[in-house]
Amino acid sequence: MSSRANPYCHALGIQVPRLEVAKSSPDANYYSLLIVALLERGEPITLEEAAKRLEEAGVAAPGHALASLKRCKPARPPIYRDGDRYALDPHDHEADLWAFRLGLSPPHTPALRLVRPDPPPLPSADEPLTVAALDEAWREGMSTAWSAQRIAICVLDAHGKPMQPDEVRAFVRARSGQNLLSADSGLYWRRGSPLRLRHDGLWELDIGHDAVRSARQAVRERIETVRRWAHVRPDPAFIEANVEQLERQRRANAERLAGMRRVLIHAFPAREPQAVVLVDVGRREITTFMGEEITRAKAKLADYDIIAAVEVRALLRALQFEPGRATPGRAGAATEDQAAQRARPHPQDHHHPARSRLVRHQSSLRRREGATHLSARRGVHQAASQARGGRQVPLRALPVRASPRSRSTPVGVPRRKAPCTVGPSR
Repeated sequence: MSSRANPYCHALGIQVPRLEVAKSSPDANYYSLLIVALLERGEPITLEEAAKRLEEAGVAAPGHALASLKRCKPARPPIYRDGDRYALDPHDHEADLWAFRLGLSPPHTPALRLVRPDPPPLPSADEPLTVAALDEAWREGMSTAWSAQRIAICVLDAHGKPMQPDEVRAFVRARSGQNLLSADSGLYWRRGSPLRLRHDGLWELDIGHDAVRSARQAVRERIETVRRWAHVRPDPAFIEANVEQLERQRRANAERLAGMRRVLIHAFPAREPQAVVLVDVGRREITTFMGEEITRAKAKLADYDIIAAVEVRALLRALQFEPGRATPGRAGAATEDQAAQRARPHPQDHHHPARSRLVRHQSSLRRREGATHLSARRGVHQAASQARGGRQVPLRALPVRASPRSRSTPVGVPRRKAPCTVGPSR
């Protein structure tokens, strides 16, 4: 089957995978292989069908795969349960993440590579130090084992001239961030020291002293240590470039999501809708359809990119609406699997709502803390309460926000998404 004939793989932009290949991935487990089985089939399947396919691929011994699939909590994003069958939501960003982790798709953005130039040769103990050599040796900080005298010897040797104490201290402070020398350090140097305090207040170095050669050798060893561990230490410029790249991706993804048309849908009764309310999040418009007008609601839903509701897929099936390119999103605190387990037929579901109250009373949208909330003022809830004998129908607030991610960063174990987050990731 080609990826275009497979709706799951076509939405993710990948080739149809094979379980025989995906099972060798380091991130392969029963849950991820269930995702691969859905991608391979391209349509909802039962756990029995998935277990049979896993056994055919050699993932598990006959009779063991089904029990493992039941224990892995299969009805969690990006997989959702529809009766006895399990389907994949290819627009969920977890599906995109698992495809990347299993090696089914490349990263969206190639990882930046740090190209380090060839380092210069190490300084010789018989030659004077240079400022560049000190910058490299002290790039990761100064050794606490170095005395103030050795630090001053290195600075004077690199400059090759007598210096003011304040100049030496400023040079050291700029590279260490600490005051490792004091203005009175010259008063405490021993007799025979390579450093001498001149009558004009300058510090002068005796180049031929043995302590100078020892200091040069210490700098050389320090540079060797820095170069040996340079490949495991992050480069500040490299980190800054990665941060800028991630920010550009976040802004681009936020602009893409902001341009999508989003709608909240509420119907009553949910199993056989007689009244449908559409809330356009972008335009802050509320439209009510009743009776034969519901056909117009289905036509209007086709214009939206994101459709959100409580148990949205069951509601769309009740409306006989195929989402197509639109992305169904869930609203509410419970997952569809949990809601399906709690759902029970209600003896008053056949009653009609108070349609006049649905039209007469208004609902409003207000912006609170950057998220869009739906505040129903009497209308829908009162009508639902009267029609169902005082039983409240929850119409929960749905925050809509961008949730971008970058695939160029190291990938860990995926975290469970909050069921209120909606929107495609690709």
